[in-house]
This record gives sequence, structure tokens and C-alpha cells, in this order.
Amino acid sequence: ITPSALARRDFDQKLRFLPGFVEGKEEKFLGRLNGITVSYEFIRTAKPMMGRIYYLQADGRTIYVLRFSGLRERLSRIRNQTDYISRNFRLK
Repeated sequence: ITPSALARRDFDQKLRFLPGFVEGKEEKFLGRLNGITVSYEFIRTAKPMMGRIYYLQADGRTIYVLRFSGLRERLSRIRNQTDYISRNFRLK
């Protein structure tokens, strides 16, 4: 399975059922492990929320998924930190 296919499956089976769900765009992601990142928006307790998911492919059979979610304005402010965490994700 590819990171894009896994992201599509997550969106179809889980995320689209969130209240006020709005799908964002898919972007290529380069780091120690390459893959994709997708973002989405939703509503929780009448507050605008945002989610960002990193699908990082280690090999042909392994994909690591890092999920970040929070208030939209706060998660947008720390995007450079979530990107940094994902770029430096490594296996021991």
C-alpha cells in the first residue's frame, strides 16, 4: 500500500465522519523518511479544529503515521514544529 492509498482509506473510513469535516490537500513530504502529509478541519465543541497527519514510508511494507490535532489557530502556529518532528523521525 502507498502512503496516498492509506491516507485515502483513513479519510473514507474514519475522518469524514467528524462533525464539520473539510478535507484539505495532500502534499509530498521529505525528511529522514519520505511520504505525504494531509490536513483537514473539523468542529469540536463549537470550536474550529484542525488535524495534520504525516504518512512516512520506512520500506515497502511499513508506513508510520504521526497525527497532530488541535485548535485551528494554535496548530497552524506550530506547523514548523510538527514538520520538524516528522522530518527528524527515525528508527532505532
